[in-house]
Amino acid sequence: MNGFQITCSEKDIAVNFQPLFNQLQENTIFLLKGNLGAGKTTFVREMAKWIGVKETVQSPTFNLVNIYPCEPNHKQNAFIQSLEAIYHFDLYRIQAVDEFSELYEQTFMESPFNTYLVFIEWPEKINVEQRKLFTEPCIQIEIQSDLLSNKRNYFISELV
Repeated sequence: MNGFQITCSEKDIAVNFQPLFNQLQENTIFLLKGNLGAGKTTFVREMAKWIGVKETVQSPTFNLVNIYPCEPNHKQNAFIQSLEAIYHFDLYRIQAVDEFSELYEQTFMESPFNTYLVFIEWPEKINVEQRKLFTEPCIQIEIQSDLLSNKRNYFISELV
């Protein structure tokens, strides 16, 4: 995948990102970058609804990670139907260098799910050594708000 851009309103996120999500590999990690209020949690909420999460997605700022079970949506492709959960991390409040490593390892050691997607807000808090924890494909999405048009610009690139 080469880098590309999507510009859309909040209500059109799922429609515009369906082609990307239909090409995903198992356990893909999304690194969501953007200023406070850029729409990182909104992006996760809209994609989670499309995937089949019934709970309302909320920012995990204070507990650092929320886990949402997926319910199969027979309108989706086989991969999306096979998803068992979404992991939503918010690293804004991470203080110690090793705090993310411990949180990430503990979350997945205790996980009953085999097929999932991971969304990480504030990936800038993860250092180079910690990124080695990611054995799955990573996609970075940088979100910028366009206040004049009430739309957001999403810059998407695959990280190797």
